[in-house]
Amino acid sequence: MTEVEVEDRDDRAWPKGAMPVSLLVGPAVVAAGITVTAASNHVALAAVCLLAGLVVGSSLIVIGIRRWLGGQAFPAACGMVSGLVAVGGMILTWKTGFVGAGGALLLGLGGGCLLANVWAIRSARRNRRR
Repeated sequence: MTEVEVEDRDDRAWPKGAMPVSLLVGPAVVAAGITVTAASNHVALAAVCLLAGLVVGSSLIVIGIRRWLGGQAFPAACGMVSGLVAVGGMILTWKTGFVGAGGALLLGLGGGCLLANVWAIRSARRNRRR
C-alpha cells in the first residue's frame, strides 16, 4: 500500500492574515448585527435570529475544525447546515428587509463563523507544535 500525503492540519492551512482579519471583522459584524436588531420593527424576533446565527455559525466551525484537526474530513453536513441557514436568512431578508430578522440572522452567521475562526486558528497552532 502507498501512503497518502495529508496536507498540513495546523495553522499553516490558513492565510497569514486570517487571525487579525477575523479579530477585526468578526466583532464589527456582530456590532452591525446588534445595530440591525435594535433598528428592527420586531426586535425580539431579530434578537433571536441574531443569537441563532451566532450559535449556528460558531458551532459549525468548532465541530468541523475539531474533526479536521483530528485527521478526519470536514463534515459535509456542516456545510449543508450553514447553507440552509444562509438561504433562510436570505428568505427572511426578502420578507422583512435587511433591517430585520433576515439581516440579523445573516450577520449572526457571519460573525459567529469569524469569531470561531480565531479559536480554530489557535487550536490549529497547537496542532503544529505536536
